[in-house]
Amino acid sequence: MGEYGFGGEIYSLINTLITIFLGGGWFLHWRASKRKANGEAKQVEADAFKSMQDAYQQMHDDLLKRLDEVCGERDNYKDERNEERKINREMRAKYTELEERMTKMDLQYKQDISRLGRRIDVLSPFLCGVAGCMHRKKVSLMENIDDNSFATVEERETAHKNDIEPSNEI
Repeated sequence: MGEYGFGGEIYSLINTLITIFLGGGWFLHWRASKRKANGEAKQVEADAFKSMQDAYQQMHDDLLKRLDEVCGERDNYKDERNEERKINREMRAKYTELEERMTKMDLQYKQDISRLGRRIDVLSPFLCGVAGCMHRKKVSLMENIDDNSFATVEERETAHKNDIEPSNEI
């Protein structure tokens, strides 16, 4: 009988059967425990990924909530800014209007002063700065605006007649 003949096949078959009965139980147990350990490891990994996903989802929800709060605050600030801009525009318009009125009034006052100055120049030979005075002392606008303007009428008349300064006592 040859090496590869009928006897060789029986020997290989017997060897396989003995290995299965004697050592195969240990191999199957080892393989089953390895599969169980791999399954448990995969379950632990899946649980870890699930907890990470839950934490990520919670963080995502918190960030969306905070984003909504920040957007709301931003909208409030925009509304306040627009209100302030509106007030600023109104104030500028009022300021411009007042500035125009002041310019017109200034021009009108200058014209009035010029007109009154010409009138005083024309009437100066006939007027005196003190009411009822017959001396006809020349009047200037500055005399009416100086510190003596608060003196009483009697003091002014007396001062005019005597050419002295009126007292500042009241």
